[in-house]
Amino acid sequence: MIYYNRFGTKRDLTVSEGDRVEIIKRSDIYCINEEEPIYHSGTITKIDYEDLNRAPEKEAVGIWVKFDKDNVFNDGEEDLVALAEIEELFKKKYDIVGYAMVNEGVTLSITGEGLGKIINFDYQDGSLLPVSIQDANGVEKGTITQADEELIQELKRYGTPQKYFHYVLSQSK
Repeated sequence: MIYYNRFGTKRDLTVSEGDRVEIIKRSDIYCINEEEPIYHSGTITKIDYEDLNRAPEKEAVGIWVKFDKDNVFNDGEEDLVALAEIEELFKKKYDIVGYAMVNEGVTLSITGEGLGKIINFDYQDGSLLPVSIQDANGVEKGTITQADEELIQELKRYGTPQKYFHYVLSQSK
């Protein structure tokens, strides 16, 4: 699918109806002061093209998305998203849930096709850095390998540990 984003940049993306996607309307790059990024997850139910024939070689102008619950949409709410109004759209390979201990670090649970990991981050010099990793069903924490570093770099497309909006916050004892 070919589309133009909000900056007029031509993008080519391989997504189709039924795919899980992440839609970024404003990334943290453009946030000032206390502003938060605006992004939503959901499943594409229909792609609208520039003409009524819906020919695949035509440029896409919008997508109908059934959204996950977040601070804007209710679970299962469906809406049309004009591609010219978004900053970035990409196929969602991972589902990430963060668990934050106040002032003590963050644990991210990452699941995806053939993947289940838990990455533990800790504060070091004011930044959150990955310190250990474990399988989703394991209790033993291991050191971060080169392959894990590559996974973490890829996950950064979804935000930074500080910016995941679906944290479950818990007070430390």
